[in-house]
This record gives sequence, C-alpha cells and structure tokens, in this order.
Amino acid sequence: MRCRPRGDKSKRADSDEVSGPTCRLAVTPIILLKMSTGMPPEYQKIVDEIYTALEGLNAPPLLLGIVGSWGDTLTDEEVLAALRSWNAGVRKLS
Repeated sequence: MRCRPRGDKSKRADSDEVSGPTCRLAVTPIILLKMSTGMPPEYQKIVDEIYTALEGLNAPPLLLGIVGSWGDTLTDEEVLAALRSWNAGVRKLS
C-alpha cells in the first residue's frame, strides 16, 4: 500500500495506492534538526549530554548556544574558536 502523490485526486480501483488523504510523515522539527546535521549520531549524543550537563550547571545561554550549535550551524573550528574566546573572557560572538 502506498500513499497517493500530493495533489493526486484520482481514485483508481486497480491501484494499490491509498485512496484517502495524502500520507504525511510524523516528523517533528527536532527530528529534522538531528537529521540535517553532518555529525555522526554518536557524536550528536555526546553534544546532547554536554549541553544537558551545562544546563544542569546553570551555564549562561551564550555558552549553551555555542555547544548546542556544534555540528548544526557551527563547524568544529568555529565552536573551538568560540570556546577559546569564552575561556579567554570574551563573552560575545563575533
């Protein structure tokens, strides 16, 4: 059984396609975010745990943003530079 292509209103009796509404995937934005990263799943789990640990320590939002962006919107080099700046006392993103 297959879903009808979007916009296909036909109801062919000889077809093995579903005749109801078009099928939709149950994909949440967080799943799409995780799927879009180039980071291997085991590395993403490590980033998630680091983020959770920092949250538990009441880390500032900027530091959480740096870690949370690792492998998503920031490259390894950008994260390293941002963390080095943070550790040097610079508390802003450039």
